[in-house]
Amino acid sequence: MLRSEDFKQVVDLRALRLRNNDIGQVDGDIFTYLRNNLMLIDLSQNKIHSLQGCVRFLSALISLNLEDNRIEGFEDDEFEGVNLLEILVLRRNRITTLGSSLHKLVQLELLRVESNRLRTLGKEQIPANLRHLFLADNPFHCDCQMLFFLNYLNSTDSPIVDFPVCTPLTDASPIPLPSDCPPGCRCFCAHDAQRHFMSVDCSSLGLTRLPALFSAANGTFATEKNSTSIMLFSPMKYKFVYKNKNSFRTLWTNIEIQDKIAGLDVTNNSLQSMEEARLPEGMVHLFLCNNQFHVLPTGLLNSQENLSRVTLSGNPWDCDCGTINFKKWIISKPDVVQDANITKCGPDEKKSAVFAEKAIWSLTDLDLCPENIVLYVTLGLLVPCFLLMVAVGKIAWTRYQMHVKVWLYSHGVTWVKEKDIDKDKEFDAFISFSHKDQDVVIPELIEQIEAKDPKVKLFIHYKHFLPGEFIQLNILRAIEVSKRTVLVLSKSFLESEWCMFEFRVAHIEALKDNMNRIIIIKMDNLPKDEDLPEEIQVYLQNTTYLTWGDKYFWDTLLYTLPRS
Repeated sequence: MLRSEDFKQVVDLRALRLRNNDIGQVDGDIFTYLRNNLMLIDLSQNKIHSLQGCVRFLSALISLNLEDNRIEGFEDDEFEGVNLLEILVLRRNRITTLGSSLHKLVQLELLRVESNRLRTLGKEQIPANLRHLFLADNPFHCDCQMLFFLNYLNSTDSPIVDFPVCTPLTDASPIPLPSDCPPGCRCFCAHDAQRHFMSVDCSSLGLTRLPALFSAANGTFATEKNSTSIMLFSPMKYKFVYKNKNSFRTLWTNIEIQDKIAGLDVTNNSLQSMEEARLPEGMVHLFLCNNQFHVLPTGLLNSQENLSRVTLSGNPWDCDCGTINFKKWIISKPDVVQDANITKCGPDEKKSAVFAEKAIWSLTDLDLCPENIVLYVTLGLLVPCFLLMVAVGKIAWTRYQMHVKVWLYSHGVTWVKEKDIDKDKEFDAFISFSHKDQDVVIPELIEQIEAKDPKVKLFIHYKHFLPGEFIQLNILRAIEVSKRTVLVLSKSFLESEWCMFEFRVAHIEALKDNMNRIIIIKMDNLPKDEDLPEEIQVYLQNTTYLTWGDKYFWDTLLYTLPRS
């Protein structure tokens, strides 16, 4: 490591050679006291990753050798104030870009950057007075960005390079047409603020169909997205070092440039449709003006997120309901669509009188699609009516829910019957009645239920009470194994101690399960309501009951009873 204090006591040092040491770091202010004297620095064959600004303002420095280190790049002001530097050797480092720092070396004549990791170069990176540039053994990517630098070399006699980049060293040959460029079109390198790319100019060719390269039916595109590219050949004059540094040779040859297509110009043709268009992903420029397009698929436009310049005018665009999304796309791209103000409806439109001289972006949705007025009016009427019907239906359902379910069930719509939560119970209903009413209950209720709906399984005390068992236990068992308890409420029932016991047990069971398990059938011979036992009065006031002989008695009873 070279530390800032290492040269504090040094006076008038002109040359510093520290070649082939194990230096890994250099302090940024190490040469502060030598700025006006140091003319040569050799730090080659070390392990330096960064200069840390150590050569800034070395106003007398003429030669700097940094080859065989681990430098990856330079800060923008790395060579600030180094105004006399003539030789800079950076061979065998890890440099991926020269950046803009070297451009400030106005006296630099020799730059050696062989065996680094440079993929491209720009004119703005090269000092104006550079005479010799050595570039061998770098993985240059010969694309459109590199072409601009090569064109710069082609336009001047300096700098002289060590070999022709992007071309084999052969004699000049006839210049071929651009490879894979559509017939009649011109393929060239273009750029915008962000990137360089290949552009295809097929304007003014009288085309009625897109070139095969941009048609979905073509099938020549690579299956991978954003992979469509064109290779073109460009003539280039190289002046390069030949055999030794004192011998030079000028060579005319063709460089090979390959890059992805991101520009298409088909203006001034007779194209009518883009339905089969298959554009490379990542298009930047798309010029479609002065054709015969009526419709442009918005899906095609929306798939191109990188568009920066588009022209659409001079086409007889349809202006109808299908144009609404196209109009919205134009409005959403004010900086992209270059001719939005003159992109208008076609002159053959039936609505041409209405839309004459109006830009598509300025038309409203109702202008383009007046049919929607009928839809809006219809929806405006139907929605309130529907909401009113829903509200009325909800009120009616709330008030007459039981009657509706009974009526539906009695007419065969059995799906309205609610699922029972206690399917494990053996019986559907326990019939609780006074033995004094058995001449009526048995033939007119029990036997009728079993005849009308055999699926209802009844628990009847004279059939299912266990002989020799206490009556209380038989009653408890009857209520526990039955899903419902049907109380035939009569004067005799009220006078029977065991019937009232059955009522109380059933009531307790209902409270325990938090559901109504009791079905009450009122007989005709009951006393007035105010003369009934208080517990019976409360129950009748808070639950729905059936009346013997009522018009809908059987429909309601059969609906209410569960089924096995």
